[in-house]
Amino acid sequence: MEAAVRDTVERRLESPGDSERLAALLGVLVGRGVTAGELLGTVEALRALVDPFEHPGLNAAIDTCGTGGDGLRTFNLSTATALLVAACGVPVVKHGNRAVSSNCGSADLLEAVGIAVDVPAQVARERLERTGFTFLFAPRYHTSLAALQGLRRALGVPTVLNLAAPLVNPARIARQLVGVADGRALEAVRGALAAGGARRGYVVHGAIDGTTRGADELTPCGPNVLLGVGGLEDVVLDPRDLGLERCAVDALRCTSVRESVRVLGCLFAGERGPLRDALLLNAAAALVVAEFATGFEDGLARAAETLDAGRAAALLDALGARTGGQS
Repeated sequence: MEAAVRDTVERRLESPGDSERLAALLGVLVGRGVTAGELLGTVEALRALVDPFEHPGLNAAIDTCGTGGDGLRTFNLSTATALLVAACGVPVVKHGNRAVSSNCGSADLLEAVGIAVDVPAQVARERLERTGFTFLFAPRYHTSLAALQGLRRALGVPTVLNLAAPLVNPARIARQLVGVADGRALEAVRGALAAGGARRGYVVHGAIDGTTRGADELTPCGPNVLLGVGGLEDVVLDPRDLGLERCAVDALRCTSVRESVRVLGCLFAGERGPLRDALLLNAAAALVVAEFATGFEDGLARAAETLDAGRAAALLDALGARTGGQS
């Protein structure tokens, strides 16, 4: 089935005018759930058509990316996490796009603070060398996917393409923190991530209401599930185990791009609260993946120290960002 999915997706991407078969395939996979092999087939099809991003310093780099589709309208934690982790000293190559169903996608937030996202690869490489952080704007590298935006919107539900998106970074990053909103898909994503060449990673799911639907990131709202890749053990992480208070998901919501900019500035200025706790949780997990922390407590402490020392805010300044955040 892996090869059949790969061939079907690749043919439809090469001939986007003939999308009926792809729509039928996506509909079937949405209805019954995707296997690791089918997801890997989709990933391989997308990788075959991507414009690769090359740089000699990618071996230690990490990406923090989620599937989206959780419908929770929370602050864009994956982007804030990527910036904080880079400020800790880990090279970060963030892959992302503008929002489709959320209030603020990665590209939306970065653009809103004054960081250009749709830039040539050479500019992205220079940014990585200068600051330790860069952003790869998905439409620039995955040009074949642009023709499918209408089809994806018409289906109106997350598909295997949403699950594949975090796994097709044009830089072929081998260390990843991948958030998955649908708890039923965790094992499939873990399997595809491992089989697709990842050396080390966590596939994470933040429980919200005790169902298989939850957040595509770690949250202080309840127990978080982390499935390890590359020797990392599976973990159920309760924020209280790290000295953090639980909170309601409402405390993490963000209603607009403008509010997201304000929140990012406040967090990087040292503001305390549930959003800071959520940011630290995700950064701690990413630092463990990057082998920059010995465990979650160590990662949490390193991320908090980086925030409080102003290094995350300094990174934003180096990137030319403007947030206006105040503690």
